[in-house]
Amino acid sequence: MGVDAEALAQLAATGLAGIFAGASMYISVAQHPALMETDALAFQAPFFRRMYFYAARMQGPVAVGSGLSALLVAWLQKQRGPHAGMPRLWLISGCLIGGVVPFTMLKMLALNDKLVDSKRCERVYWHSPGC
Repeated sequence: MGVDAEALAQLAATGLAGIFAGASMYISVAQHPALMETDALAFQAPFFRRMYFYAARMQGPVAVGSGLSALLVAWLQKQRGPHAGMPRLWLISGCLIGGVVPFTMLKMLALNDKLVDSKRCERVYWHSPGC
């Protein structure tokens, strides 16, 4: 009994997308709002800097892995013929989650770089040496 590459790719695409969504929800719903409720701005900036570092290291590869796995499923289903699965759905979902990385690089990276820049943080935002 061999390993079914399509089933494995489906599992990887779906599982990694779930991990990405779960991490994003936790950050958006719990971690960041709790951080913003603290009044200690000298705490917020260094915490955000570290949080961003760890989240980016985890979420980037997870998004890429999910996207590539979904694209592989689409390709495998397309190879089997016109009535084999839903390759368009896998193609669209792979492009959407894979598109998170270029979107972040093109639209969000400049803002994130400003938020994690400790020199700028001291001058502009928090006026705190602990920033």
